[in-house]
Amino acid sequence: EKEGNSSVVTGDEVVLRAHTGKRLTVQGDSVHANGDHNGSGQRLAFEKSSQVSGQSICDGDEVYLRALSARRLGVQGTQVDAEHEAADGRQRFIVEVAQPSLAEIRAVTT
Repeated sequence: EKEGNSSVVTGDEVVLRAHTGKRLTVQGDSVHANGDHNGSGQRLAFEKSSQVSGQSICDGDEVYLRALSARRLGVQGTQVDAEHEAADGRQRFIVEVAQPSLAEIRAVTT
């Protein structure tokens, strides 16, 4: 979710919803989608590896999702966490735009 109709750019904060309709929440190192809260624990910033401020996030881009704690979301198997500040392979996600108003973010598996 992002307010307004503008495109998402590097550094923008967004709120992501799981397939259940619940918002993704970061609490310490843990990530879950159990509620409908809309606060700082739900805000994630998009980062591209080039880190050029204001650069648009597009279909097929590899991105990192940074929580307010400065930790990046990562995926190990089926587990999602926010344990590390460093950006490595398990923190990379790929943006997939299914339709103009709906984007999916999937983990990069190595």
